[in-house]
Amino acid sequence: MDGIITLPYSEFAVTNKLNSCLKRYDCSIYVPMSRQQKGIDLIIHKNSTKTIARIQIKSSRTYYGKDSGAEYPYYLWLNNFIGRYKKGVADFYIIFGLFAEPNTKQKITTKNKVWKEIYLCFNDNEMSSLLKSIRIKTSNKSDSFFGFGFKSSNEVYLGRGFHLVKNKDVSDNILDNKITEIIKFLNKK
Repeated sequence: MDGIITLPYSEFAVTNKLNSCLKRYDCSIYVPMSRQQKGIDLIIHKNSTKTIARIQIKSSRTYYGKDSGAEYPYYLWLNNFIGRYKKGVADFYIIFGLFAEPNTKQKITTKNKVWKEIYLCFNDNEMSSLLKSIRIKTSNKSDSFFGFGFKSSNEVYLGRGFHLVKNKDVSDNILDNKITEIIKFLNKK
């Protein structure tokens, strides 16, 4: 009898995305066997250099702002994990979101939405800076949440928790735009 391993959908989706992006670079993806494993959710292994990149995955449901007159049609909100963050535990942090985009070719109903995924990637230094900059709008205290507003999976901005730099474009942190950096990291010996 084969054992059964379960993964949260966010980790499954990120694994598939990374696998499709990194396959041609001689990379393999490994998932820890224990769901209680702290610090990392995936390991990328580059076979030719025998190097690894440790990945931490954070996910958010998507909140819809279009109907409420919000600035962006979609938002990801995450818990601020600055209290649990330890520099050097993970090499990259991937933020995953799943959202429904209406199929504009048909009358919009709940049945004809197109499900899309969004992946943001931050290296350890970027995540450290990001978490340290999260503040409540009315004081200099750390906010317990932070978020991103986006119009599509290709156009993303800082949102909640970043009132000092709100609306800063972070589209460079879309995973497809960070693959070169991941490969460069894996090519070091």
